[in-house]
Amino acid sequence: FSRWSQFNLEHTKELMWLALKAPKAHAILYFLVDQMDEYNAVMCSYQVLQEVLDVSYATVARNLKLLRDKGFITILKSGNSNVYAINDSVYWKSWGDKKQYSKFPANVILALSEQDEEYRQICLADFEKDKLKSLTKK
Repeated sequence: FSRWSQFNLEHTKELMWLALKAPKAHAILYFLVDQMDEYNAVMCSYQVLQEVLDVSYATVARNLKLLRDKGFITILKSGNSNVYAINDSVYWKSWGDKKQYSKFPANVILALSEQDEEYRQICLADFEKDKLKSLTKK
């Protein structure tokens, strides 16, 4: 059940409202829920959200604010980074009796485009080697 999430049906109306009135916020919430660890937290940059969802910085900012204001997420700071803690009365990934342990540690999602050029070149070279290895192993 590593890909298992639970969802509280008491919040169905709020989630339907979100899906209809703020579909980008709904998509961001689904991304965060998909990426959160068993402690209901995930750390990623605006750049990651922009790239994954193909939206602008302003769209990410506006919709994260909406999710925070409506109580779907809490946004915590770690230096210059955001940690998103998903409201564990709506979604959680562990057993119900483990909800009191939500919020930390967190999965960290990085965008390759945010890394320095040298690191990107190394990663791309490794990717090409792995790709070539998998093609030649047949």
